[in-house]
Amino acid sequence: MSFSKEVKEELSKLSNLANKKEVLYEFWGYLKSNNISEGKNIIKFSTENDYNIDRYAKLIRNLNINDFNIEFSRKIIFN
Repeated sequence: MSFSKEVKEELSKLSNLANKKEVLYEFWGYLKSNNISEGKNIIKFSTENDYNIDRYAKLIRNLNINDFNIEFSRKIIFN
């Protein structure tokens, strides 16, 4: 497993969601990444890492944002 994937896995397992200020800053970090696209009343966060998806959803729920949708799409690579 790559170092990056290991770090993302560790972050997804953190349960430090009690401090709302830290949660908000971490959420803002996701929003400032290059993986964000914006449309009319919609923000899309794209990642290929399941751990990032899990952590992002935990942050959203912890910030009491209840109207969100997570969609999955996978690229199929044929050899």
